[in-house]
Amino acid sequence: MYATTETATPQTLIDLATAEPELAVSILVPMATTGKETAANSTVLKNALRDAGEQLSEAGADDDERAALLTPVAALLDDHELWQNQGAGLGVFVARGHSPRLIRLPMEVDAQVSVGRRFRIAPALSLLDADDAFLIVTATHDSARLYSASRAGLGEQLDAGLPDSAQDDAVENDYENPVQASPPLRPNTGTATISNAQVYGDAPPEWRETRQHDHAQAIVQALSAATNDRHERIVLVAGADMLGLLRPSGLFSADVEHNPDALSAEELHAHAVAAIEAQLNEQRADAVDSVAASLGRHDGSATSDPAELLTAALEGRVGTLVVTTEATTRQDEDLDELLSAVLATAARIVVTDEDAPAPLSGLLRY
Repeated sequence: MYATTETATPQTLIDLATAEPELAVSILVPMATTGKETAANSTVLKNALRDAGEQLSEAGADDDERAALLTPVAALLDDHELWQNQGAGLGVFVARGHSPRLIRLPMEVDAQVSVGRRFRIAPALSLLDADDAFLIVTATHDSARLYSASRAGLGEQLDAGLPDSAQDDAVENDYENPVQASPPLRPNTGTATISNAQVYGDAPPEWRETRQHDHAQAIVQALSAATNDRHERIVLVAGADMLGLLRPSGLFSADVEHNPDALSAEELHAHAVAAIEAQLNEQRADAVDSVAASLGRHDGSATSDPAELLTAALEGRVGTLVVTTEATTRQDEDLDELLSAVLATAARIVVTDEDAPAPLSGLLRY
């Protein structure tokens, strides 16, 4: 394969949106994920490459440049393994002077090709929605893991320094089982003449309980440090014992009582979304209501005029941008420019299907 296929993350999309290539080619296509339908995935990309070639010609690219940009992508068409292992959507991003990037998307996208000054990430914008994002912590007596997530799907596992096992916690084991004592003190484990005998028994329940408590405390400490500068809500997925130990920390907005080791990635995501979705909906509604109220006051604190939004974004004045789902599907170079500007200044993104005051609207910082 000519390039590594990456899983879409918020930072990946931000990097693409804020890049400044001389000429950017964005190819977004839906993918089949299971069954014999996956055989048609390469055909979908082949058709998109034909469209990309035509658009490059219209943009003034000669034959050599078209070949330089698209030939590495065309080499993928015969990569059978690639087409058997896809997400619901695929983004291919190519530019002069840049290595091609393949981005596996967790959501289905309509097939579209864009050639322009900016990469097109709008169809995947929900991955950047602050009111769509959350974190998932899975905890058992043997391990703990932290994942990024959105309504669209489970993201990547994050390096949070969480303890791998209660046995790995930095707590010294000061329990000595009598069966490990000197021969005269061992309870019927052998004769006193066997000076080097080692017979191991289970630790008492009190010691195991202490170790589990220490394991939970180590999870809380590591998670607190890892999420100190993050604002996403956190969903805990764990069995009853670990829930009882971790809930009092106050770190979790919602929890799911289930052994995470028994869940597939899809099941883990589904359980977590069900637990947190009402809170995400409320958070999103508050953001949209705030923008609508500011527009209603006509005091210059918000705007729904695309030209004014772009100007404000280039000046770093857009604090919150509300985009309708329908607007994200448009082939709109002005939207590409707007997203590049607002993401470069860490504006909050809200993508919504309903109640938005306009296709594009924004709350201004000043």
